[in-house]
Amino acid sequence: MMADRRSSRQLSIRTWLVLGALSVLVVFLIGNVLAQRGTRLAVQSVSRLERRFEPLARIARDLEDAIVAYDHAVSSYVKLESDDNAAAMAVAGAQLEVAVAEYRRIAGPAAPHGAPASLVAGIAVLQRDGEALAGAQKARSQLVAAYWSALGKLRNRFARTATTGLDADGSVVVARRSLAELARAAAALGDAAAAQFTGASPRAAAEAARREDAFRAILRVHLAELRRSPGAVWLELLTEDLAALIEARRMVARLDSDLEPQRLALAARVMTLRGDVRRSLQEPAWDALAESARHARVTAEAASRTIAVVSVAVLALVLLLWVAAVRGVTGPVRRLIEGTRRLATGALGTRVARGGVSELDELARSFNEMAARLAESERAVRSHQAELERRVHERTRQLQHLAHHDPLTELPNRRELFSHLGRVLPRARHTESGLAVLFIDLDNFKTINDSLGHEFGDRVLREIGRRLCSVASGSDFVGRLGGDEFTVVLNGLASTAEMQQRVAALITAFQRPLEVEHRELMIGVSIGVALCPDHGEDAESLLRAADSALFRAKELGRNRWCVYSPELFTAASERFQTEQSLRRAIDAGEFTLHYQPEVSLTTREATVVEALLRWRLASGRLATAGEFLGVAEHAGLMLDLGDWTLSQAVAAVRDWRQQGWPGARVAVNASSQQFLRSDFVASIERALRTTSMPAGCLELELTETALQTGAVTVEALQELRRLGVSIALDDFGAGFSSLGSIERLPLTRVKLDRSLIAGVDSNSRSAAITRSIVSLCRGLGLQVTAEGVERPTQLEFLAGCGDVHVQGYLVARPEAAERIVELVRGTRAQLAMLGSQTVASSGDDSGRLVTLRPRRS
Repeated sequence: MMADRRSSRQLSIRTWLVLGALSVLVVFLIGNVLAQRGTRLAVQSVSRLERRFEPLARIARDLEDAIVAYDHAVSSYVKLESDDNAAAMAVAGAQLEVAVAEYRRIAGPAAPHGAPASLVAGIAVLQRDGEALAGAQKARSQLVAAYWSALGKLRNRFARTATTGLDADGSVVVARRSLAELARAAAALGDAAAAQFTGASPRAAAEAARREDAFRAILRVHLAELRRSPGAVWLELLTEDLAALIEARRMVARLDSDLEPQRLALAARVMTLRGDVRRSLQEPAWDALAESARHARVTAEAASRTIAVVSVAVLALVLLLWVAAVRGVTGPVRRLIEGTRRLATGALGTRVARGGVSELDELARSFNEMAARLAESERAVRSHQAELERRVHERTRQLQHLAHHDPLTELPNRRELFSHLGRVLPRARHTESGLAVLFIDLDNFKTINDSLGHEFGDRVLREIGRRLCSVASGSDFVGRLGGDEFTVVLNGLASTAEMQQRVAALITAFQRPLEVEHRELMIGVSIGVALCPDHGEDAESLLRAADSALFRAKELGRNRWCVYSPELFTAASERFQTEQSLRRAIDAGEFTLHYQPEVSLTTREATVVEALLRWRLASGRLATAGEFLGVAEHAGLMLDLGDWTLSQAVAAVRDWRQQGWPGARVAVNASSQQFLRSDFVASIERALRTTSMPAGCLELELTETALQTGAVTVEALQELRRLGVSIALDDFGAGFSSLGSIERLPLTRVKLDRSLIAGVDSNSRSAAITRSIVSLCRGLGLQVTAEGVERPTQLEFLAGCGDVHVQGYLVARPEAAERIVELVRGTRAQLAMLGSQTVASSGDDSGRLVTLRPRRS
C-alpha cells in the first residue's frame, strides 16, 4: 500500500514542464516588482531629504558668518575703544540675534535632538562674554584716565607750591630741595605707569610698584620738613592723591591680568560655536544628502542585480527541468544495475536510492527490501561472535589498567613509575642523556579537602592531573603516587638549563586558576628535583632525593622548586624540630599578641589597632610572625593560630572598652586557609557572642593571596559585611595588587604597603601613585591606612593627601594589650609634637603655621 501511494506521487514529464514554465514566470514577475519598488523608494527619499536639509545648510552659513562678525567687532572694540567700534559691535550683536531667531524657526524641528538649545545657549554665552569683555575694557580706560588725573593733581600741587613757605609760628622755611626730589619721583611714576598701560614691558607693573615705593620713601625722609612747609594740610592732600593714584594703577593691573584670559576664552568659544554649527547643521545636511545619493546608487545596483538574478534563475529552472526529465528514467536504471552488481559480490549493505518514474521507484523499493533481509541474517551471526570477543578484550584491558594506574586520576601509579624508571634509566646511562625525577606536592590541599569535602578534593586532583599532562611533553612520564603527591619524569634532557626551563614552566602553569564546579581555585605546587646520575642511578635513590628537595621547596615559601643537595637532609631535620616546637607552643601558651595603633590625621586619634602575633622563645626573645608563619602554614597550624588570635583580640577589645576607650576596635589578619573553612563566618560570630561584643569592633585584614581561593572567599566577605564586620585589603601596592580587587570586594579600608610609602617623600612617582590611590579610595567611600610611616617627611606628605590613617614606628610602636589604652590616649600629643618638629626641620621663616591637617583643594 505504501508503495502504491509513493508511486502515485511520481510526476509525469508533462507535469514537470508545466510546473517549470509557471516557476519561470513567477520568478520574473517578482524580480520586476522588486526592482521598480526599490527605485521608487530611492527617488522619494532623495526628494524628502533635499526639502528638509537645504534650509539647514543656508542658515548654518548665515549663523557662522554672524558669529565671526560679532567676534571681529568685539576684538576691534577691545583693541581701539571708539564710538564707531561700539556701534559696529551693537550692529553685529543685532545681526547675530536675527540669525539665531531664523535658526530657531528653521532648524528647530530639523536639527538633531538637543542641537538648537545647545547652540542658542552657546551663542547667548558668547554675547554675554563679549559684552563683559567690552565692559572690562571700558572700565580699564576709565581707570587709566583716573590715574592720569590723580598724577596731574599731584604735579599741580608741586607747581603751585612756592619755593619757600611759613610754618605755624611765622618763621620762613626753605623746602625747595625736597619738593624737587618729589617732583622727579612723580615724573618717574608717570613714566613707569605709561609703560605698564601700553604693555611695553612684561615687568612694567613691578617697575611701577617699585617707583611708588621709592616715592613713599622720599616722602617719609622729608616728612617733618614738609609738615612745617607747605604744611600738614598740603601733606594730607598729597597723601590722598598718591593713594588714589596707586589704587587706580593696581586696579588697571588686575584688569589687564583678567582681560587676556577673557579674550582667549571668547576666541575659544567662537571656535567651539563654529564647530557646533558645522557638526549640528552643515555636516548632518551633507551627510544626509550623501546618504541619499548612496541609497539611490545602492537601489540602482540592487535593481540591476535583481534583473541578473532573475535571468540566472530562469536559465537554472529550464536546465533543472531538463535534467529532471532525463534523470527520471536513466538515473534510476543505472542505480539498479550498479546495486545488483555490488549485492552479487557480497556487499549486503547495498541500497539503491529510490526515485524516477513510478515503475522504477517500485522496483528500487523491492530491491532494498531483499538486500535488507539478507544483511539482517548476516549481522545476527556476526554480532554474537563480536560481542563475545569484545567482552574478553575489555575485561583484560581493565585489569591491566588497574594494576598500573591510579583509579581516581587515570594516571600511572607508583608501580608503573618504577617500571618506567627501570626502562629509561639504563637507556639514559647508555646515551648519556639527562633525566630528572620531579616530586610534586600541592600547596594547602589539606585545607581544601577539609573545608570543601573529599569529593570536591577528588575533583581537584583530577583537574591537577589534566593540567600536568597538558604541560608535560609527549616523552615525559606523569603519575600520581597517592594523596596530593604527583611525579613527573623528564626524559632526554640536553642540559641543566633545559631542566630548569621545563620545571619553571610547570610552576607557571599552576599560577593560572583551576576551575572546578564553577569555582576558581589558585593552587600552587612545590617541586623537588633529583637528577640522574648526579643524585642517584637507581629509582630508590632518585625518589628519596626528590622527596628531600620537595621539603626544601616548601620551606622556601611554596609555589617554587628546588634541586636536591646533601644539605637538605640537615635542613629537613631542623624544620621538623621547629614544627614540633610550634605544636608545643600552642598548648603551652607561648604565643602573645602585641597591638599597633592606626591613627587618623584628621582627628589625631587612634581608630583601630592591628593585632600582631608574637612567639616567646625559650631564650626570652619575641619572634615576629614572619619568622615562623611559613613553617606553621606547612604544618597545618594556621587554623589553630587564627582561632586563638581572633578570640584573644576580641577579648582585648572588651577589656579596653571597660578601661575607658569606648570606641576600641581591633584589626586581625585572616589567612587563605581560614576562608576555605565552611564554618569561618560562624567562628567569628561565636567569638563575638562569647565576649558580648558588636561586630563593628572587628576588622579583618586579608591580602590578595587570600583571594586566590576564588568565589568562596568573596561570598564569606559579603556575609561578614552583612554582619557589620569591617574588611581591609592589606599590603595594597605590593606584588600584583590590582584595582580589580577594590572593585569586586566589599571593602571598607585599603592599607597601602610600606614599600609604596617608603618613597613618597623622596620619589615623585611614588608620591603621585600614592596620592592617586588615596583619591580613588576616598572617591569609592573607602578608608585609607598608610603602613610603615617612619619619617616626619612621610607624615607631612600624607597629611596633604586628605583623610588618611597612618601606622608605623614614627607614630606608635607595637605594645602589649595592657599599655594600649594609655598609648592611644597619647596619640594626639604625639602627632602635635611631630607637627612642631616638622615646622622646625622645614626651615620655614615666613611665619606660616605648618600643621598636620589635610590641605583643602
